[in-house]
Amino acid sequence: MADQTPDRTTLPHDTARRLGPDALTAHLEREALLKREPWRSKLINVAALFQDLTMDAAKTLAGQKMLFADLAKAGRLSATDTIMLSHTLYGDDQDKLFLGFLLSERTGVDQIRLHNWRVASRMSDQWITANGPKVDQLTVPLFPPVPEFSYLNTVILNGEQGMMKGGGGHLFRQDKEPLVGAGAVPVANGWAVTDELEGWTESLVNTTAQQMQAELSQLRREVAEFR
Repeated sequence: MADQTPDRTTLPHDTARRLGPDALTAHLEREALLKREPWRSKLINVAALFQDLTMDAAKTLAGQKMLFADLAKAGRLSATDTIMLSHTLYGDDQDKLFLGFLLSERTGVDQIRLHNWRVASRMSDQWITANGPKVDQLTVPLFPPVPEFSYLNTVILNGEQGMMKGGGGHLFRQDKEPLVGAGAVPVANGWAVTDELEGWTESLVNTTAQQMQAELSQLRREVAEFR
């Protein structure tokens, strides 16, 4: 699927009407630069996306946690995805250091086991006593120790992951498989990933691009008349 990052390099028609001649000229000069060096549009779009995500960090984090849970329940995450998202979205600064250690100095089952014992260390003593032997034998990662993932962790500990519908009968997809559809889901609201949503998103992006192109053409005509 094509890149879904919103295009921030063109100017909406109603905004252009409110600009003075100097600002409008500056915009047209930037547009000319982007035509000569189209790769700059990706830099601009990513900077705008970064600003959107960090402007309300708490809302973004809440949305990403919801999306994490949706993808996990649908079997869309690999073991590596799960480890990375667990420590990034639910960990503190020390957990992020631990994640860096796991990714750079450990691989395979060793990586998973260290991750699982870190998850277990955040559980109650009663939970550890009851599940410690199971944790020691796991070859797939546990999810964060929060209510949203309690059922999935129970499934893993009981060896029932093959019964899950997501991921073709498995709880985790293979690391080499692409995370199909994840990029089509709006980050800020945690919608579940579905084929219908993916198609709707692509249609919306295409329609928006056509509308912006029409508005830009109208803007150019008005600028020509203004001069």
